[in-house]
Amino acid sequence: MDFTDPKRKYEYEKLFAYEIELTKSRWTVFAALFSISLLIPGIVLRGSSGIQEIGLWEKCAIAFGFLVFLAAHYHYWWFHRISHFIRARLKEIEREEGIKIIKIRDSKRPKIGPFYLYLHWMIWVLDLAYAFLTFRIVGCPIFLYFIGVLIAFIFIFAVISNFDGWVKKTDDNSSGNG
Repeated sequence: MDFTDPKRKYEYEKLFAYEIELTKSRWTVFAALFSISLLIPGIVLRGSSGIQEIGLWEKCAIAFGFLVFLAAHYHYWWFHRISHFIRARLKEIEREEGIKIIKIRDSKRPKIGPFYLYLHWMIWVLDLAYAFLTFRIVGCPIFLYFIGVLIAFIFIFAVISNFDGWVKKTDDNSSGNG
């Protein structure tokens, strides 16, 4: 590839490598957390002869498995967003330099007829299916309790992050990755 500016070539190569590593890490961590989230209910239900027999602690463990899955989804979503930011910059450099690597890769998205398929939509479907099954197994009170605790922790950490300096406050936070 011929670049007009050596700094731009360096930026492009580093961003390209970073995006590949970020994607590998995103899928590795998502797969691990997703597996753990399914393993927890599997271990809990292994010894029981029916869902009606499981006790409170088993139901809580199944609900916890669902929370692990939500953590996996959040991790995937967060790094998916960062990847889009990086790819947008790579496409900008490609447009300015007249090369087409990312654009070619993005044009090969799978289709069924006129409809494009997006993998993250499948993950949303998994979210809904897992939520429905968890709700059916553990019941409404336990499910809502775990979701309420999750929302409370998210809110508490969001408030603390504004006062405790967890979030670096700079003018350069418009990049979408911080």
